[in-house]
Order: sequence, then C-alpha cells, then structure tokens
Amino acid sequence: QLRLTFDQYETLSKKNILQVIRSEFSGDICSTHLAIAKMAINSAAFHAELLHRSMKGLGTDDDALIRIIISRCELDIKDIKNKDMQRIRMRLHHFQISLSLSFKDIQSINPKGH
Repeated sequence: QLRLTFDQYETLSKKNILQVIRSEFSGDICSTHLAIAKMAINSAAFHAELLHRSMKGLGTDDDALIRIIISRCELDIKDIKNKDMQRIRMRLHHFQISLSLSFKDIQSINPKGH
C-alpha cells in the first residue's frame, strides 16, 4: 500500500519520497520516516543496508547484527517452513511413484505371486 502511494506521489509531484522526507524532517523523526519508507519500498534492500551499517567501520555492532538476523529469521521462518514442506511433499510423491513402479516390476516378474 505504501509503495503504491509513494509511486503515485512521485508521479504527481516529480519528487522522490525519500528526498522529500529528508527535506521536510530532521533528527529522529526523519530517521523513523526514512526507515518506514525504505522498508515499504524494498524490504530486502532495507535490511541489507542495516546489515551493512552494523558491520561497517572498525568494529561490528554485534547487538544490531544479531537483532537484524534474528528478526529476519522470525519473519522468514514460516516461508522457509512452507517451502521445505513443499519440497518434502514432492519427494514423498516421487518416492510413492517409484515404489509403485517397483512393485509393478516385481509383479511382472512373478505374476502368480509365488
């Protein structure tokens, strides 16, 4: 919803929403609005930027790095689980087909069941 709003705003005003936020706000409120806008525009890029910031310079901000990784894990774990379950179901289906074919091969070798 926000991304569509930002796109429409840029189309009508010919101004990028991030530039407008920087020009209209300052301090913590500016940082907060920028974070919300960046997250809405491209979540992956936003989190990549946060990761980069936590690791840049002489030292790593371990607390920030751990917080980012854990928060992404919590958000993505359901998607990962669903994808994994799909993969498991596909393997099971192929195994069932293979098993069925193997059983038919065995029956064809000994059709009387002896």
